[in-house]
Amino acid sequence: MPAPFRVVTTSAFERDFRKAARGRAELATALEELIAALQDDPHNRSQQHKIKKLVGVRPGEGQWRIRWGE
Repeated sequence: MPAPFRVVTTSAFERDFRKAARGRAELATALEELIAALQDDPHNRSQQHKIKKLVGVRPGEGQWRIRWGE
């Protein structure tokens, strides 16, 4: 089994996420699930996740997005 990929968040994301997740434990659980999905299959080769490559974004600036929920 290959080693998992490393998922890195920015300080801006962490700050915004903390604000959004106050009093909403399901968001923290969802973030853990999304990070696990990205670690295992960041290129979505299994087609099990809503991961999409972004167009027109320079390398190193977040070339992928993952969708959760509605």
